[in-house]
Amino acid sequence: MEKGQNLVASQDKTNYETPRPVSIQLNSLNQGTAPQLTNNTNNVSPNPQKSRLATILVICSLIFIPISLIEDTWLSENIDTDVWGDTTFTQNIYIGLHEIKIETCVDYTDCEIDEEDGFSNIYDECQDNVDSEDVDEYCGPWGEFRNAGITATILIVVSFFMLIYAVKLEWKATENKSAIKSSVVSIVAGGLILISVIIWNSMLPDIADDLEWSYGPWWAIIASASALAAGIIGWVKSQNQINTFEIDGAEREI
Repeated sequence: MEKGQNLVASQDKTNYETPRPVSIQLNSLNQGTAPQLTNNTNNVSPNPQKSRLATILVICSLIFIPISLIEDTWLSENIDTDVWGDTTFTQNIYIGLHEIKIETCVDYTDCEIDEEDGFSNIYDECQDNVDSEDVDEYCGPWGEFRNAGITATILIVVSFFMLIYAVKLEWKATENKSAIKSSVVSIVAGGLILISVIIWNSMLPDIADDLEWSYGPWWAIIASASALAAGIIGWVKSQNQINTFEIDGAEREI
């Protein structure tokens, strides 16, 4: 009989577990539903709350980037204006990332493109028509236009795919660390777009000093600002969530 009692006692001791602290959500009582019990022993990061504003800004940046690349006017200048009686003739030059256009307008409304050609083609033809010692002088500027456009295009395209990756991380984020990673990628992509514009401008030949920036670089800068703002907003939101969770966890431990 005593052995049986000892066996039961030993089983009770074996199955005994230290009670875990639980919290009751009192708000459920006011709503007429059963109280919910939550276990506070596992201090894990909660699912991040996604920032709608940050997501919208990234999407805007993804829209502005193709516009800047498709835009065929990154530099422009009026190169000639003639007045014949009541008629005004103007000639404008438009330079994109990969080509140049010369447009003639009558009274500023009736316009048509007189010449259009790519920088690579102009450079190759120039090399064939001048002596080798004169290539740098006569053909060099066209090569510089070409290299500047190619460099900017590559960097902006890389930024575009980085932003797509950032959106993917944001949508699949299950913890704040993933959300922070998405924000960092957005910030880097935005900075890379801005750097691409700066590098493009610095690689332009001296003959471009008199030309004015047109829509292309400004669309790229707007895309850069949108990506940077999205990354900063998302990063701040994620950090605030982490700090709030750590404070709540410390209070429960106390």
